[in-house]
Amino acid sequence: MDNRALVQQGLLNLGFSPGATSGIMANAYHESGADYSPTRLQGGGEAGEVNVDGETGYGLFQWTSSDRQQGLADYAKQAGTSSSDLLTQLSYMKKELGQEGFNKINAMTPEDAALYFNDYYERPAYNPENRLARKNMATTISNTIGQDGGKTIVDNIDGIKTNMVTENPNEKLDMEGVMSIIQQPKRNVAAAGEEALREQLVRQAHHRARGVFASRFYEDSDKAMMNAAVAKAQEEAKLQNANAQLTGAGKLAQMIANSQNNSNRQAYASLGAMVGMNVNPMQTQLMSHNQLAQMGLQVQLQRKQQEEQMQRQKEMMLLSAATRPHGGGGGSGSSGSGRSSSGAKRTMSPAQNTKYVDDIRNGFREVLENNANLGSFSQHDVDNLNEQAMLSLQKLAVAEDDPYAVQTVNDIKRWQSEQLKHMAESQSGHNLKYD
Repeated sequence: MDNRALVQQGLLNLGFSPGATSGIMANAYHESGADYSPTRLQGGGEAGEVNVDGETGYGLFQWTSSDRQQGLADYAKQAGTSSSDLLTQLSYMKKELGQEGFNKINAMTPEDAALYFNDYYERPAYNPENRLARKNMATTISNTIGQDGGKTIVDNIDGIKTNMVTENPNEKLDMEGVMSIIQQPKRNVAAAGEEALREQLVRQAHHRARGVFASRFYEDSDKAMMNAAVAKAQEEAKLQNANAQLTGAGKLAQMIANSQNNSNRQAYASLGAMVGMNVNPMQTQLMSHNQLAQMGLQVQLQRKQQEEQMQRQKEMMLLSAATRPHGGGGGSGSSGSGRSSSGAKRTMSPAQNTKYVDDIRNGFREVLENNANLGSFSQHDVDNLNEQAMLSLQKLAVAEDDPYAVQTVNDIKRWQSEQLKHMAESQSGHNLKYD
């Protein structure tokens, strides 16, 4: 399908009337040539992206001023497309035209629309011959659209072959609705990590000001928590993005089910491929409610698999952040983990097991943090630390045997030993019992 047909279809799908479409296409013809090239440079040549120089016209409508060139570049970047993309340029033109201009041009004849677009959108130097040429071209294009009998044709959407003929002109392709799904904002994973890092640095600064880092144990502990917090924030951002993508696929499936137009359904299916939704774009039969239900189950399954994958990645990153070489004898026996070999294990999925271990780990770290904030220590503090360590190890004894659980057992024992040593060396802890 050539660019001329794509421009015609794109304008109609954006809601422009046949008259407005004819007038706009007449201007694009005189701006970018008979081939309607979205990469055309003023004076000749092509470019894959707009160059914001404020001098060289670019694209279908030959954007020339630096602010409009930058606007096109920013619009394409936000949409996740290229400034040379034909449909992106048409959408940006509609945005620039504004609702008032859109309403006005849609109420005009092809000839009036051509002159309006020339005078108020293109704004070239006044040239009577040029205005007449655009007006006459609008008439020619309008006659062509009329010969199509009101039908619109799409055989390519962003490189996806569809071979569609829209048999019902009363149901327009909802491009704005689809683009709102595809272009939905995503969380910046790096920014999420940086935000978590800043929070942890503030926390460290507070501890350093209070002299908590007098012990190497607390300094190492804070570093481990910082790494874990950053990894967790980044994984949560990735998971949110993945869920948003799957939600978008579900919305497209609903659009397909609600449409009463085979061609539009095929177009939605083709666009769905951009968000990972596997629907045959050449499908011609209407989608039944049973098919929609099956698709909904597929989306739910994909979401569950994605969540489990993210959880496994989180486990590995937390394990990497928490594991550091440390002293201590291995002893004899089974694994050296100190975990009880008796008692029934809890039957849990990997994700459930990780959360179970996380809750125990974080609970004990809270005990450590509370002690770190004490100005002096009492026998109750020592006894409470030992009791909480024992309870934590008992709970871990029924967790699934995985590296993260084993590492947590070793970490709790090490943290207990290091904090008891710190208590014993403090001025208030000399006369306390540590048995």
